Amino acid sequence: MKINIVPEPQKTEIKSEKIVFTLTHLAKITADKESEKAYRSLLRFIEKAYETEFLGTGKESVELKVSSDIKEKEGYRLSVSENKVLIEGADESGVFWGVQTFCELLFENDRSLCELEIYDFPLFSKRAFMLDCSSWFFTTDAVKLFLDAMAMHKLNVFHWKLTGDAGWRLELYDNFLLSQIGGYRAFTGLGKVPHGGFYSRADTEEILAYAKERCITVVPEITVPDRTTAAISAYPFLTCFEKPTLVATDFKEKKTALCLGKESTYDFLSSVLSEVSSVFESGVVHLGGEKIEKADRSGCPYCEEKMRSLSLKSENGLYDYFLSRACETAKSFKMKPVFRLGELHVPDGAICDCESDVSAEKAKALSVLWIDSRYNLSLSGKELSAKDFYETEAENSAFGIQALLPTENVPSMKKAGELLFPRLGAFSELAWTKKENRSFERFGEKLDDYFRLVEFLPFDHAKKYGSNSFKRAAEKIRNRLKKQ
Repeated sequence: MKINIVPEPQKTEIKSEKIVFTLTHLAKITADKESEKAYRSLLRFIEKAYETEFLGTGKESVELKVSSDIKEKEGYRLSVSENKVLIEGADESGVFWGVQTFCELLFENDRSLCELEIYDFPLFSKRAFMLDCSSWFFTTDAVKLFLDAMAMHKLNVFHWKLTGDAGWRLELYDNFLLSQIGGYRAFTGLGKVPHGGFYSRADTEEILAYAKERCITVVPEITVPDRTTAAISAYPFLTCFEKPTLVATDFKEKKTALCLGKESTYDFLSSVLSEVSSVFESGVVHLGGEKIEKADRSGCPYCEEKMRSLSLKSENGLYDYFLSRACETAKSFKMKPVFRLGELHVPDGAICDCESDVSAEKAKALSVLWIDSRYNLSLSGKELSAKDFYETEAENSAFGIQALLPTENVPSMKKAGELLFPRLGAFSELAWTKKENRSFERFGEKLDDYFRLVEFLPFDHAKKYGSNSFKRAAEKIRNRLKKQ
């Protein structure tokens, strides 16, 4: 029997090689109230994979339940015995992740399992994936597909980048021009064609419900005060000199940015966050916060006056002031803010997002929670291989770990799939599995079954290898991994 689970479980014990359980249409599946999401997930998988409806009249049974015996948060125990599968979780999420493992086992072994027990729990409590929908707009159905990929890999935080220079994707009723104007640009550098779109309130609620059903928390990103060209195209008064501008048509850093001296800037941010807090339940908002050196604020009378009134000696001090006020504004709406770490001070009470240019020593010195975000999936396989994920060890002092998919050069789901797989699998093991319980060589051995499972996610990324050739694709990648 094969046990090629991605991410690798913490502990697997095969008690007997004899097949003791085979899932048939007669099986009885039960779940307690806290395991209903896991129950529905199991039914969705079985319906898609086997087109089976259960009668519940046979001797085989599958039981899902929350149990106080599982001590680790999000942990689960999967036990297979004679005609019975029992999946117990520490909580709702634990049972859900246990079901994902059960589905992989069924798929790899044609629904027939031997007697075994898997005891599993995550290394990091926050296992995040960032999708940049500002640079490139993905449809609601496409975003759902990314969420399916997250659930398959046991990732639990969806960082949804919704604003930037190239587009404002979130509909807000009180500031509707942000999406109506800021959601569209005349052309892109990829094909020189018009591009745009935004998520209506109904779209957003649909995506949030879809994520919640998969035990995934959604954290929106509303980027301020720089990288805000799309917002300024709708409301030029937000800038220092109120010059009209257009939504960015390329991905170079822009000079246009929010004025740090005008009180109207802070009023605007408060209005936006008020509405964002009413839509998103996570209680967390990412506010960007990185400074663009080219930002055109030199000579602004509003910024100069604000600096004089606060006795600030540099623009960096004004940036720190803005971030502090942004932090307090978010907290006033019961949202915990996240900022990317640069040379600026991270306000007390915020979470720090540390990217690749930040040393581990610097991150450790922070007195705030921080998430390790050094894993950029938009890089080519030559620039960042699956092996690189294993060799870039996440810091144990981190609050969580995050993979990023900036989409400046990702104009299709096919391209996204080429970048995601199998590196998202490698990342999931880094986020979930203790170092002593995983190995890069072991990951390579699992690729055949991994690609077969990933085929359920219709990114169409494997078409470049030819029809029905996942086995060849896995072999090519495995050979390439061996040479690295």
